[in-house]
Amino acid sequence: MPKPRPEYDINEFLTACYEACEIDLSRVALEIWVLDKASDHFNLKTKRALLEFIANGGLEQLEFINSADYRLSKDIPPSKCDSYKFISGFIEGYLSFYYRKASKRWIIKSFHRLDDSYETTISLAIRKAGLSMEYDKRTETNGK
Repeated sequence: MPKPRPEYDINEFLTACYEACEIDLSRVALEIWVLDKASDHFNLKTKRALLEFIANGGLEQLEFINSADYRLSKDIPPSKCDSYKFISGFIEGYLSFYYRKASKRWIIKSFHRLDDSYETTISLAIRKAGLSMEYDKRTETNGK
């Protein structure tokens, strides 16, 4: 089975974020819930701060996840959203965006921690090192 491919060129999206910061913030839009998550999860409190973070290399180890129809789209056919995971420090993040042809703008659909369980920095570092912090119930001896 062929590996899934992005709908969009990620470099075009990154360039649009950079140009939005430098020229006109309206070149990239955010779904209404994006800024709340970006603020809570990454301390990025404004649209400009979020776009600067993206444009200036804040998305480390960017890895494509998938491309899928945007379920909430009113467009027919619906826009395709590309989803990526990334690292920022010790935080795993999730980014999803699409290009809306009608308005000729990029839209950020999601920007948040990959796992809403809020892993601690140390647990993520240990997991990334290949060590498991998972409790193995198979070895439980009921107090014996």
